[in-house]
Amino acid sequence: MRIFIQSPNINSRHGGIRVINEWANRLQAFGHKVILYNQAGPVRCDWMTITCKIVNTTSLLDKSDLLIVTSPHGAFLLAKDKPAKKVVFLQMLEHLFNITNKSFFDSCLALYTTKYPLISISQWNIRLMQNKYQRKGQIHYVGNGVNLDDFPISNKPKEGKIALLESPEPTNMAKDTEKIAVQVAKNLIEKGWTIKGFGLQAAKDNIYTEYFTKPSLETMNRLYDESTIIIKATKYDARSTAPMEAGTKGTVTIRGIIEGDDDLNDSNSFKTGYSYDKLFDATMFAINNPEQLKQRSENIKAHVQTYTWDYWMYKINQILCSL
Repeated sequence: MRIFIQSPNINSRHGGIRVINEWANRLQAFGHKVILYNQAGPVRCDWMTITCKIVNTTSLLDKSDLLIVTSPHGAFLLAKDKPAKKVVFLQMLEHLFNITNKSFFDSCLALYTTKYPLISISQWNIRLMQNKYQRKGQIHYVGNGVNLDDFPISNKPKEGKIALLESPEPTNMAKDTEKIAVQVAKNLIEKGWTIKGFGLQAAKDNIYTEYFTKPSLETMNRLYDESTIIIKATKYDARSTAPMEAGTKGTVTIRGIIEGDDDLNDSNSFKTGYSYDKLFDATMFAINNPEQLKQRSENIKAHVQTYTWDYWMYKINQILCSL
């Protein structure tokens, strides 16, 4: 099958784009002829290997068998006559990124309510689409894997009091706008902990022994390996990738969130609501209960080795071939 996948920007170094790129590579490996459409322009990925054809125009769209729209930026493609088969891969209710932008909301709503089948990675996203936006169309639920070549399993013993902050600077309204993760980290420093961090935005707080903006794969693996815990807070997410990547090293996530992250539960992480007090209490409980921390470390490592890309892509390929 010839599959045309829309992406807003293949070179944006965050988890959602990595997932789109992984889909393209892995569907190509299934034997499909995949065309990855980069709306941002460049036909080369500068941070991970892409094995399929990359284009910056839609000229091959009508020669394709299936269109996969992956973001509101590609909603206009759903109105094209060809190909007849179309599907939306929804990674997040993106209107929450900027709730005041009416035109962007309209593009988001076009995806939520499309007549075409939709694939979602989030149970709460599905509930909201059905209950609030009255989606009646078909929805398939899948998850994400971790690329174990890029993030290999490590059994290196943890050396102690090192906490990692991933994306502590908020990039939109759904993220950690109150910076509660930074507030908790400042308290940990007083208790003798070392704080490291990375993200798309430069750090604005002088709390880190190391901080990297758009780090290399090697640096991310090192930080995950060195850290005992990763502290991550956002108001909303569908299924963030960093906790799973960190899980390849047995690094446990302390997670503050209102809705999201279906992979995380009380057996493999310390997940709580979005407030400083709740995140602080969860962090203190984790570091003061080393046996529970150790058990959840083992469980998150087992989780990423069970729910792999092979596991999920088999199901995703079946869905796409049945459309």
